Amino acid sequence: MQALNAWKRERRGQAPVVEGTGQRFRCNVISAVTNPRTLRFMVSRKNFTPPVFLEFLKHLLCDLPRKVLLIADRHPVHTAAAVKQ
Repeated sequence: MQALNAWKRERRGQAPVVEGTGQRFRCNVISAVTNPRTLRFMVSRKNFTPPVFLEFLKHLLCDLPRKVLLIADRHPVHTAAAVKQ
């Protein structure tokens, strides 16, 4: 809506200017796809650390009745000693 209001205020032939608030944030998303094609994901504003990855795994396993085949890349968090335990 803010961009639309800026467009109406500008003169014809000039590009609209939308002022930003300067507030930036970051988030990390981790996801998994289950066998029956269900997407599970977690959004976190924390850095991606072994405790965050373990929290995701805990939530992933809480309602799955069967064993899980986990495929992960070689991100340092995935190969951390805390995760291997």
